[in-house]
Amino acid sequence: MILPDIILHSRVNKRWSESGIDSLAKCSDKQHFHNFSQQHDVNYVYNSRGFRDDEWPTTIKELKKCIWCFGDSFTVGLGSSLGNTWVNILQQQSGIRCINISMDGASNKWISRKMQDVIRVIDPTNIVVQWSYFHRDEMPNANLSDEDRRIHHTANEETVTEEFLRFKSQIASLPPYVVHTFIPCFSIIDAEYYNNHSEIVCSWDEIADESWGNIPLTVPQLFMLHPAIRTELSNLAVDDTNEYKRLKHYVYLPSILQRIIKCNAPIKIIPQSDIARDSHHYDVLTANKYVEYILKYLR
Repeated sequence: MILPDIILHSRVNKRWSESGIDSLAKCSDKQHFHNFSQQHDVNYVYNSRGFRDDEWPTTIKELKKCIWCFGDSFTVGLGSSLGNTWVNILQQQSGIRCINISMDGASNKWISRKMQDVIRVIDPTNIVVQWSYFHRDEMPNANLSDEDRRIHHTANEETVTEEFLRFKSQIASLPPYVVHTFIPCFSIIDAEYYNNHSEIVCSWDEIADESWGNIPLTVPQLFMLHPAIRTELSNLAVDDTNEYKRLKHYVYLPSILQRIIKCNAPIKIIPQSDIARDSHHYDVLTANKYVEYILKYLR
């Protein structure tokens, strides 16, 4: 068996109508769950390795040509029908078999370990990763199953530096052709500033007059703002944080990640545009935005 350690034993050949927080009992909005279920066929069918995917090709040569996709429950596609997950949309639009290696509650350490195994054995042409929450971790006991090793630390401002340093060490040896993406609110920094993406844009639209132009999306554009605009934004406070500071974090996070990650593709943070059945994960609109970005940087 190729890559025998890449398996989720508790899910091998399982078929479920609900999973995790995508259930009527655990979801945060039961009415949305009901309405979504009326319109979409959401079920979970796992292959002989325990992943929400078809069976793998059987030879190294075939596997090398596949696009290998890694992630957590957003890559599983929790709350979405299988055809609306980013991995399946990528497969449809690229015409290339995509292999989904993802686990609910996966940490970046787990994702990184699985990627390293695949690179060592398969050395595939294309790898796409959607990194998970920075505060997740896993137990060091390798005798436990992957599911039992999961740890969820509490995210707080004191752990931000530790989170980024841990992430930096996990990705240090990855090849530059890996396409890196991030789930919504992957870090406390992202959760605090990027989760308010639409709010920041709306604030800009409300505050700005015609001379201001569009909201700056890059560091150079931010620096080119007229001093009077920066001053006006700095004088406007939202939840004890002035608008200019929020905007600066909004612009700077991709450049911070770009310095950490040595990769060919530019880092782009993609905001969540819709919600799946569980009212937490994204659905097809956001998945399509990820795929649009990924397709530009495949080898």
